[in-house]
Amino acid sequence: MIKFRFEALDPTAAKLEKLASRARLAVAAVEAVNLVTKRADESLRRGEIQNINLSPAYVKSKTDVSLAESGGAPRAEIVTKGDPTILGRFAPLTRMLDPNRLDSIGRRLGGRSAGTRVAIVKSKVETQSPWFIMRLRSGNGPGENYGVFVRDDRLPARNGPNPSLAGGRHRDGKAGKRHIYGPSPYQLFKHQIQIQADQIQADLARTALDRMGDAFEDALR
Repeated sequence: MIKFRFEALDPTAAKLEKLASRARLAVAAVEAVNLVTKRADESLRRGEIQNINLSPAYVKSKTDVSLAESGGAPRAEIVTKGDPTILGRFAPLTRMLDPNRLDSIGRRLGGRSAGTRVAIVKSKVETQSPWFIMRLRSGNGPGENYGVFVRDDRLPARNGPNPSLAGGRHRDGKAGKRHIYGPSPYQLFKHQIQIQADQIQADLARTALDRMGDAFEDALR
């Protein structure tokens, strides 16, 4: 889990905190923080999926926004969960060999799998011959019903390894399965914070000045 607190943006946030003791300015401070938080949330999520094949709905489901409360301190935060993203979210496809393809001595190979195709990055299809797709028992929504796996000698066989085989291979000679994951919203969010932090800081300073100016004008009327 990663948090981005708007109270941590200095020096503007510190000044807003001091002004919070004055009723109208306190309202202006909360308004400024909430406006910037909402804009930052949209901008960060848009950046997360700019080049990555994740749906906006999925990224939004992993993000929680807590706005500043009326009458409270001008403090808000955006929290993104660090759950790993299974490759089922990227719509993987099994690449099949030509069923009429022949081996070196003329035998028909049939429609065997030639690996898995997946586009994690937009406009970039990647094919991994060792990967294969399996249905997941715990899938509970779109993109959660299938996972992508690879055989790994370092993992124990689920049904018990054959002691006569190297590593953790099954009795049929196959190694244990390892689940393959793509970039998580947590990782993408963390990267976008590094890119957009200065821009968000500037937006907060600008919006705070606008709201404070409105508050002073109201007070002088």
